[in-house]
Amino acid sequence: MANFEMISLDDEKLFKEVWKMEKFEQLRNYDVKVSAFYKYGKTNKEGELTSPALQKNGIAIPAKISIVSNFNRMTDEVDAKIILNKELWDEMKDDERKVVFEDMLSYLEVKEDKIGEPLYISEDSDKVQLKLKKPEFYVEGFLDLAKTYDDKYVPFKTIKKLSKLNDWGDKWLIKKLML
Repeated sequence: MANFEMISLDDEKLFKEVWKMEKFEQLRNYDVKVSAFYKYGKTNKEGELTSPALQKNGIAIPAKISIVSNFNRMTDEVDAKIILNKELWDEMKDDERKVVFEDMLSYLEVKEDKIGEPLYISEDSDKVQLKLKKPEFYVEGFLDLAKTYDDKYVPFKTIKKLSKLNDWGDKWLIKKLML
């Protein structure tokens, strides 16, 4: 089995629904092209998963986004790639998959100069430079502290309040944070 493959037509349809959101209008206006791929983890001879497709700090993650090199952006048809952890992806419902796509696309933005004008790859290219935003909420170490200190850990207490305020539910929140 190949390590990577293009996403299915059903998932492509979900991606396009998210891509049409107003918040990604600037990227669409600059004709930014994003493709998504499944990545499979490593398995042993018995077919058991030995290493997740994507991980950060030893924990499996559902997806990642990366910007294609400027040279490849000028010669190929894609500007950014979303890589999906196929094993986790298969366990998700469509609404969860949309959230993953939206999350990944939310990191992508057009690089601008000091006065807010887009920067281009080169003078003769119509391709804008892209960059990845830093996450608004960084989880590394968060779960260990939350497990140890529970409600005494202020960020966890705040997240629990937000989850109740937005009717997300604690189980959903913990499940998402564990991904």
